[in-house]
Amino acid sequence: MGKVQTQCGKAAYEYIETAVRLELNGSLSALATTPINKESLKAANVPFIGHTEILAALTNTDDPLTMFEVRNMRIFFLTRHLSSGGDRHQT
Repeated sequence: MGKVQTQCGKAAYEYIETAVRLELNGSLSALATTPINKESLKAANVPFIGHTEILAALTNTDDPLTMFEVRNMRIFFLTRHLSSGGDRHQT
């Protein structure tokens, strides 16, 4: 279907990094994310496995959570990136 490319992983990380910087300096009022290819992040040697970990590192957050808000309901993931198979360690 497509080809994992190192430069795409690097670009994805840099876009997130720029968005966080703009949000933290007050240039943005919100930050929305889109899907990213985790294989391309790995190919680019980005030391994080996804948005949550990237955003936590860039904002010095110790215990990040992913949250969805739908009308008056907020949904949090208490665990992330856990295998449904035999490996129960967080990756």
